[in-house]
Amino acid sequence: MRFARDVIGSLTGTSVPERFLVTPPDLRPVSPDIARSYYHGQFTFVGQTVQAGNASPFAASPPSAEWRDALHGFRWLRHMASASGELAGAQAKTLVSDWIVNHAREQLGGPQVAGVAAMRLIAFLQHGRFLLTGADHQFYRAFMRSVAAHISNLKRDASRVTSPLKKVRVHTALGLAAICLPVNDAMAHRTEERLSAVLDEVILADGGFISRNPDDLADVVTDLLSLAKSYIALTRPIPPAVVHTLDRVLPRLRSFLHRDGELATFAGASGGKAALVAVLLESDETAARPTSQAPQSGFVSLNQGVSTLQADVGQTTTNPGMDGFQSLSALEFSHDNERVFINIGLPPANSINFLEIAQGAAAHNRLSLMHDGSDTADLRQVKLKRWPDLTSGDDGHILQYDVGLAAQTISLTRGFRLSAVGQTLEGFDRIPASALVESARLHFHTPAKTKAALASDGSVLVQTRGGQSWRVSSDCGSLSVQPSIHLAHPAGRQETVCVCITFDPAKTPTVAWRWALQT
Repeated sequence: MRFARDVIGSLTGTSVPERFLVTPPDLRPVSPDIARSYYHGQFTFVGQTVQAGNASPFAASPPSAEWRDALHGFRWLRHMASASGELAGAQAKTLVSDWIVNHAREQLGGPQVAGVAAMRLIAFLQHGRFLLTGADHQFYRAFMRSVAAHISNLKRDASRVTSPLKKVRVHTALGLAAICLPVNDAMAHRTEERLSAVLDEVILADGGFISRNPDDLADVVTDLLSLAKSYIALTRPIPPAVVHTLDRVLPRLRSFLHRDGELATFAGASGGKAALVAVLLESDETAARPTSQAPQSGFVSLNQGVSTLQADVGQTTTNPGMDGFQSLSALEFSHDNERVFINIGLPPANSINFLEIAQGAAAHNRLSLMHDGSDTADLRQVKLKRWPDLTSGDDGHILQYDVGLAAQTISLTRGFRLSAVGQTLEGFDRIPASALVESARLHFHTPAKTKAALASDGSVLVQTRGGQSWRVSSDCGSLSVQPSIHLAHPAGRQETVCVCITFDPAKTPTVAWRWALQT
């Protein structure tokens, strides 16, 4: 361990702590079976598996950058901590020692690795007592030196981190360190002030995260709840900024939930967080009700009977978190514990291979316009209003938005209305007849294992995995069933189908469509 001590000592100016005051709870789901797979040399992250055998997983060639980051982020320590017996503890110590000796130098320096370093520091704090139980003096000192090194380097690099998600993760990690380890009051106060400033920067007034990605919001909530519970464990008041943030973000997180417990897949979300979100919302002592409108985030949700409709109703692409995702006016719909149609999202790994597909308008349940072979439109402005003359408890909105396509600006309109019992979803899309577009198509992507077939009357019958039957019809558009992919599936990329409605705006500027549950 002498080499490890020399490396860590050269990296840190922070004094080495002697003990933990509190161990933050890790709220992410655990599985002892996963810990057993690690013992057998099998390491699966982001849907990809590496068979390391008796060798170190850190020496293996990573199948993707996401897999590598998950390995070096050490969130997987929670599975080993959940496994009974001394074997998991011994293996965990071996893996952490291997990382400290052989990988600390390249994995601790610079803002480019700060997000993963913050993830790792949080994991070390949450599972430090597990790792130190039964540890010898050498491992104890090396581990605590590593914790100090993480703190020192994250303090140095924090101001240079530009990603909103990584920035809040870095400052939350430092906030956890300040409550878990013995530090002076002045340092703890400065850490709280910096975290407060970052939360004001990345959390919108309606509780949404600046990236608008539901997965990112869940990630932020997870770490903030761990921080809040650490303060409670020490009978210390939770910082007001953390309390205020949680009061806003938990209702917004609930609003992104589908009827099957999964989050919506807007803005490049990867999905597959149902188990985590269930734990997070169980920790919400306020039981805050979901918000139906989020004007700063740009989303609305309609909840009728056992149905939920979610819609992206507008932020301009000048928002730095948008990253060009063409999800404006996109809809997602679920009924009675099943998702009926969803955006295709992004897979958890190898995102670069699908980025162009996932960013396109055709990957979202919205109108796609083609001009000169391109469907990429720049958003100019949006306006949302309630559907006029709603009766019988129905709920709905009309979204008007201007987009720039090639050299022209086109004013588009999308309306959507959900019946009082949630069994009928109606809508329309309008394009000016003067718009210079080659074709116009509406997309309704369905989850994996959905079946759809064209009926004799020109409608489409959709059967969900759970057996629900929906009839999709249109007043004048031509319906078809096309192959699609479900990228944001927990098991990775899955084949599925998409219901498409094609029309010519020069002849028919407005096309109406309808989803009706067949009973």
